[in-house]
Amino acid sequence: MPAPLRLISSSPSSNPLITRLCTYAALSPEEIAELEAAFERRLLFKKRRDVILEGYESHRLHVAVSGFAARYKLLANGKRQVIGIVLPGDIIGMPSAFFRSSLYSVTALSDMTAQVVRLDAFLALCQRIPALAIAMLWHSQREIATYADHIIDVGRRSPLERIAHFVLEMHARLRAAGCAADRSFELPLSQEIIGDVLGLSAPHVNRMLHQLKAEGLISVDRHQITIDDLESMQMLAQFEPPSPLIRAGSSY
Repeated sequence: MPAPLRLISSSPSSNPLITRLCTYAALSPEEIAELEAAFERRLLFKKRRDVILEGYESHRLHVAVSGFAARYKLLANGKRQVIGIVLPGDIIGMPSAFFRSSLYSVTALSDMTAQVVRLDAFLALCQRIPALAIAMLWHSQREIATYADHIIDVGRRSPLERIAHFVLEMHARLRAAGCAADRSFELPLSQEIIGDVLGLSAPHVNRMLHQLKAEGLISVDRHQITIDDLESMQMLAQFEPPSPLIRAGSSY
């Protein structure tokens, strides 16, 4: 089993969510300390354990600190649709915590640690710290852009383009959380899970990964992926990671 991801950036916090938020807003050390103090506890979820179950009431946010999870919907006929991959720095419980009951389920794909904060406490903190509220707005818009790309994946991109885009998306998200190097990252996901996200069979995912390797675009060593030709990968996938035009708390 792969070791939990470690932060590798020079962030003012060990929490990958705060690392991400600091790219959107100029949070002061005091504001970061206040945000860190809002977390009630840290939980460990073993691999294959559900973090949140669809239909159950939940008014707490779980912030992924290490490990991977899948957000999914279970249909009446027993089929499962993976909606997205939860990475360190992601918030589990958005948007579920804002509704009467959870809209989706989330299950751990590896051993996973998460910090917990009550939704009302987090919202109160956003009221007291405007920069945090703006950072969370950027955070939510980044998620919306990611889901829009997933729709384009299934609807219009070729299988090879989907895999290339997925690799670049995972790298960009992990790097934003301080959990990836400039060109390499750990991705302990099965080809079946990747296929569920992209609408491909596991053998098809395997063939596309081999094609990317054969063309010299990536290298794969167990769960470690290295992007050998970033420019060509971005051209193939038509990938451009969204970035904010402004940073809250900065002067322009």
